[in-house]
Amino acid sequence: MCDQNVTWSGWYRLFINNMSAQIPDKCVAQYSCGTDIPLWIRGGHPTVDDGVVARDVCGYSGSYCCFYGSYPIKVKACPGIYYVYELVTPTVCNAAYCAGSAAVAFMSYSTMENLLKPNFFNTPNDTIKTMMSTVISATLPKTTNTKLTEPVNFTLKHIREFDPNGSLSCVYWNISEWIVDGCSVLETNSSYTVCSCVHLSTFALIMQTSRPPESNSLLELLNLVCVIVGLVFFSLALLTFALCQWSPGVNNVARINICISLLLAHLLFLLTQQFLSVIRPQQVLCAVISGLLHFLFLSGFVWMFIEAVMLFICVKNLSQISSKKREVLSSGFMCVIGYLVALVVVCVSVGLVPEGYGSEQCWIKMDKGFIWSFLGPVCVILASNMILFIKIVICLNSTLKNLNAEVSQMKQTKIMVFKTLAQCVVLGCPWILGFFSNGSKMLEILFLILNSQQGTFIFLIYCVLNNEQ
Repeated sequence: MCDQNVTWSGWYRLFINNMSAQIPDKCVAQYSCGTDIPLWIRGGHPTVDDGVVARDVCGYSGSYCCFYGSYPIKVKACPGIYYVYELVTPTVCNAAYCAGSAAVAFMSYSTMENLLKPNFFNTPNDTIKTMMSTVISATLPKTTNTKLTEPVNFTLKHIREFDPNGSLSCVYWNISEWIVDGCSVLETNSSYTVCSCVHLSTFALIMQTSRPPESNSLLELLNLVCVIVGLVFFSLALLTFALCQWSPGVNNVARINICISLLLAHLLFLLTQQFLSVIRPQQVLCAVISGLLHFLFLSGFVWMFIEAVMLFICVKNLSQISSKKREVLSSGFMCVIGYLVALVVVCVSVGLVPEGYGSEQCWIKMDKGFIWSFLGPVCVILASNMILFIKIVICLNSTLKNLNAEVSQMKQTKIMVFKTLAQCVVLGCPWILGFFSNGSKMLEILFLILNSQQGTFIFLIYCVLNNEQ
């Protein structure tokens, strides 16, 4: 009934938590008591430290009880919820030992990832590697051939929280490093990943995530101080526009709304960066904040363009905007244009790419070209402002040549400097540096200072140095 020619020792999985379990090998004759039926050991489970001990091996086949007798066994490992035994070669073959070379040893190492670290996974990208599973091994003990005729699939449980932005790789250990040759990810969810490999080896699951930029405490402190100073001067400028008496010909609607938009944008951005560790895990909140920042900064640019148009009309007509001009550029009309244009851009962006908001810094994501939903309108406005700026300079030069002799040269210079400086600063010249600051620490610092001090410039130009009151 049993193959009597087997005389070697093999690996067998016999029990799960003291309950009988089937060995997957089917080498014995049908209807006989062998390795394709439940087996157990009488007398309790030995431990790994016990070495070779004698135990009674028993089993059932149908209504027949099979008692195999007392044989030496050795526990090789207990990697999980089961035992791995080595059955020492018996003097007489019994069905329990009659397994062929198809027997598989499967082991799980609960702390092996501390030795075979994910940093041994070499990739061309500078990413953070995180071990997402325990290290497991699958081998065929009776053969040195590790290649399979069909891929083997195994499911690995995640031992750490899965980052949706991360990339998973099924890897195996090759002498001194983790590699992916012959292994791939079939499917995954937040808790498990199914790997498929064309060979047996030692496997693991590694997640790659983008490496955050190195923090610069000095730059962060400089940013904090500059933004706070800018916010103070934005507030002072708003109070000045609201409380001071201005001549009837002065229209401060654009200036007030520039201050409001940029004050709220800088304040929201500052608070977001200070509490980023709390906000970032809340993906919906992070996306809402990035969309609101998108709207506020864009509305600030639109109001800058409106200010440029008003300045152009002012210079062209040699006076402050008259009541007739205010009818053309009424406060209500300017408010609709100033905020509606930015709102339309944000709504269209959300409709086209709803997942484009909520980057690591709670800002617009850079992938899929979505950043151009902000850079595109900014480029158009800056280009338009540059054209208006050139026309204003030409018109202003022509106007100064035709001024009455009663106007002194100093007053002409003061008007020229004031209008030119107001145009350059208020219409966002510091933002031009933002296009070229990538990789340059000096340009990054210069952009940070100039951009954060827009409130200071507005207060100095329109409140301190202006004589329009």
